[in-house]
Amino acid sequence: MTDPEDLYETLQVHPSAHQAVIDATYQRLAELYHPSADPSPEAAAMLGAIGRAYAVLGDPEQRAAYDQSRADSDSAAASQGQDAPTQTDPQKPRSRHSAGKGILDYITIGSTKDDVTRIQGPPNQTSSMVDIGYEGEVWRYWNEDAESPNSPIHFNKAGRVDGWSNGGNLNVRIVPGLNVTTSESFSIGSHKDDVARLQGTPSRVTVPTPRTAAAIREEREHRKYMRELDRELGKPANPEDSEPVGKFSEGEDPDRETWHFTGGIVEFSIKTGRVVAWETQDGALKVQQPERDVEWTGEEYFTLGSNESTVKRVQGEPSSKIKKPLGTEIWRYRHHHDKVEFMGGRVLGWSNIGRNLKVRVVPGPNITSSPIFSLGSYKDDVARLQGTPHGIDADKTPDAIRHGRDYEVWHYRGGNLTFGGSVTFSTSGRVIDWSNPEGVLKVHEIRPDPWKAKRLADRMRREKASASSTVSRTSTSPKAQGSGCLLAMLPLFAVALAIAAFLT
Repeated sequence: MTDPEDLYETLQVHPSAHQAVIDATYQRLAELYHPSADPSPEAAAMLGAIGRAYAVLGDPEQRAAYDQSRADSDSAAASQGQDAPTQTDPQKPRSRHSAGKGILDYITIGSTKDDVTRIQGPPNQTSSMVDIGYEGEVWRYWNEDAESPNSPIHFNKAGRVDGWSNGGNLNVRIVPGLNVTTSESFSIGSHKDDVARLQGTPSRVTVPTPRTAAAIREEREHRKYMRELDRELGKPANPEDSEPVGKFSEGEDPDRETWHFTGGIVEFSIKTGRVVAWETQDGALKVQQPERDVEWTGEEYFTLGSNESTVKRVQGEPSSKIKKPLGTEIWRYRHHHDKVEFMGGRVLGWSNIGRNLKVRVVPGPNITSSPIFSLGSYKDDVARLQGTPHGIDADKTPDAIRHGRDYEVWHYRGGNLTFGGSVTFSTSGRVIDWSNPEGVLKVHEIRPDPWKAKRLADRMRREKASASSTVSRTSTSPKAQGSGCLLAMLPLFAVALAIAAFLT
């Protein structure tokens, strides 16, 4: 057992890993570097090294003897006042058995700039993110043979690696730690060590980048200037200018680390190291599907009124959640403008500019055969003619309902993803207004008068309130009608008595 190669590093498992974990990891690596999957000479060499490592670690007796030789080697080094066995070649990896004191031959999360320079060489380009208002630094390595020649490595403020994008020329690796299991799949709540064991090293790792103090001060001053300018011009204040300025950009969750694999992504909580969201295509990730929601209809989409668990079932966990005033909540998915708005735990609206949301509006029973819609048409007819809108805005707050402003607006795209048109509905689901600058709406040519539209909305509101009333003037009982007749005749008797008295 004098081979300087660390067999645990070669097999990408922790020295204390369970035997079943070693077996499962070997199977995954053998499939990854098999000639049918990767015919390159490097893959063949790696497959041979993996086979040699598993020949020892896969046998409990040979593994025990190997562990003893590692312990004896470290003890001998410690007795000579050394941290680890001496090596003449700095590029060869030392044993990781001595609590991480050895020198790794790959880059991983937390590696220093010196480690990156030793392993990867000097970068082709360096750039400071402070110049654009963010903390940290980026080193770029060129790879002309790859589709993406720019392979950046991101360093945080402390000079440690916190992310990368591997174009094929970076020697990066994430080795599973102690938090591994023997499960054949991962799910929400699984540790990142299990994901590394099942999926291997991600090609891209990203974390939210904090903003510099100077950038935060600059944005605060800008918002203050905009508020003062609006006051001088007599414009209504922009609510965004009054929101607090955070350390991260809007929509970013500071407690998120994202691993990108071919055909899928996995998001972790930085604080706990546990899976909080994932997205996969064609079964690329070995992920355990969540249980179906009791309200789930079996369709792979969500719609207006869907609950939060249905959205998670169809769309997965959001990349960020933002609570807004007046009881609404915003969930964002990957693309900054792809968001879902909830109120009371139900979908109130959405914005699907990046086309990542699996949303649909299915027409209900209030449909006609008309080739166009017009003033007073039901939203079911609009959905039949126009399809699902890319954006829905609605204000259902108590103040909006009290003042009659609880309208619902559907937005549709035009050419080149521009604004093509919008349709406004009243609370009864009827069309009261529209905007069709690019002619994408199948609507009556004459645009409604806004005052007429308002009167129509008010009339619909009154009709709805009247229909919900349980008492009407025509629902009086016969007894009440009889009593009313007697009361109405009393003045006649009084007049007759007065006339009789006058004549006598």
